[in-house]
Amino acid sequence: MPHRHIGDVRPSVVQLNYACQTSTVEWFYDDIEVGAMELTDTLFADRAEMIAYSQANDPYPIHLDAVAARAAGFDDVIASFGFTVSIYMRLMHRLDIVSFTRGAFGGAVAWDVTFGVAVRPGDAIRMRHTVLEKRLTSSGARGLVTSRNELLTQRDDVAVSIDAKWLVAVATS
Repeated sequence: MPHRHIGDVRPSVVQLNYACQTSTVEWFYDDIEVGAMELTDTLFADRAEMIAYSQANDPYPIHLDAVAARAAGFDDVIASFGFTVSIYMRLMHRLDIVSFTRGAFGGAVAWDVTFGVAVRPGDAIRMRHTVLEKRLTSSGARGLVTSRNELLTQRDDVAVSIDAKWLVAVATS
C-alpha cells in the first residue's frame, strides 16, 4: 500500500487513492487494508503546556525544572508520558482511518507501548499509523485490527510507539 502524508508535501510519499478524503466516508472492518500507512500533520510540543500538564498530573522534577532535567542528562525539561499521550490522542483523531471508522469503532482492547526518545519543548511531532494485521472475531460481527502508531519528531526519531488492538464493526449486507 502506498504511503500518505497529510500536511507538507514530501516528494518520496505517494498519495493513497481513496475514493473520498472527507469525514463523511464510512468505513468498516472490510475496508481496512493490512499495510496501509498514513502520516498526520504536525503538532508542536509547547513548553508551557508541557509544564502545566506536569504540575497538575506528573510533578517529577525532570518535567518541571530545567536544572533538574539537566542533572538527569537532558538539555531542558522533557514531556511526561501523560502529556505525550495527549499529543498522541490529538494526532490520532486527525487520521483518516479514525475519522472514517468513527461509526464502526467498537473500542480499543490493548496497547503495547515502547518508549523511544524524549519529547522536548518545541519538538514537531507527527504520527505514522500503519495497519499491521486484522482478523474477524469469533462472532464474525466485528474485526480486530492491530495498528502501529508511532509519534515521530522532526528528526524522524520515534518518541513512542504504540501497537494498538481495536474492534471495528463488519459491514452488514
